[in-house]
Amino acid sequence: MEVVRKSEEIKAWVRKQKASGKKVSLVPTMGALHAGHLSLVSIAKAHSDAVILYIFVNPAQFNDPKDLEKYPRTLERDLELARGENVDVVFAPEAADIYPEGGGKLSGTCHVRAGNRSENFEGDGRPGHFDGVCTVLNIMFNIVEADTAVFGEKDYQQLQVVSQMVKDLQIPIEIIPAPLVRDHDGLALSSRNVRLSPEGRKESLVISRTLAAAAEKVSSGERDARKLEQNAIQAVESTGRVKVEYASIVDADSLEPLSHIDKPCQFLLTATVEGIRLLDNIRLKP
Repeated sequence: MEVVRKSEEIKAWVRKQKASGKKVSLVPTMGALHAGHLSLVSIAKAHSDAVILYIFVNPAQFNDPKDLEKYPRTLERDLELARGENVDVVFAPEAADIYPEGGGKLSGTCHVRAGNRSENFEGDGRPGHFDGVCTVLNIMFNIVEADTAVFGEKDYQQLQVVSQMVKDLQIPIEIIPAPLVRDHDGLALSSRNVRLSPEGRKESLVISRTLAAAAEKVSSGERDARKLEQNAIQAVESTGRVKVEYASIVDADSLEPLSHIDKPCQFLLTATVEGIRLLDNIRLKP
């Protein structure tokens, strides 16, 4: 496995792969790898001949400097996990290589403005977040020129925002969605989970249980989206220590909120536990 730190080096590596007729897949991450990330690698392998694992904690998508500072950085461990998955190359650039000017701040520099799927939910609570996501991915797609890129459904809104960007800007890359991966206790895998205390982790399980209960109600005939949302908020906050930021049932593609469920849709739920934001979602199938 190669480890590359410079843009020009990864460009040359990709050209070499394509010259030999290989299809290249990109797995974008911010490091602190877990089983969810590794599942993306497996899917990338199934769709390509060579896999690039991208590790970069993108400062442009953090609206809270403290959140950026606390984000776990475990590069050496990440490289060992990547070797275990037989990743072909890890691209782990420095911020100065991705943002030659501005150090990751979008003001004053050319950047991408995310489309209408970014306007609610994470977009409401984290101003500029999706502009930062779209900008760094547009840069990355231009550097790497991969054939496919794999994104997990755990960050469901991000997946839809990126898909919209690729379509609207006619970027020649295929976005491949990957199923959300849960830990043994049902908690959606996230790099932020390591910051939870044992008690906080136990309390956070109410999130996945509540979503599963909502999915069961829909399969049993419930169609009132607003009622399901209100019930979910009450259930999650019943412990007194978990606070819901949003709970919304939306169209699976456009992310438009629904009041009546008459087709498969997505239930997005984000809550705060011990000051740590946990994102989760589930598909509802009437």
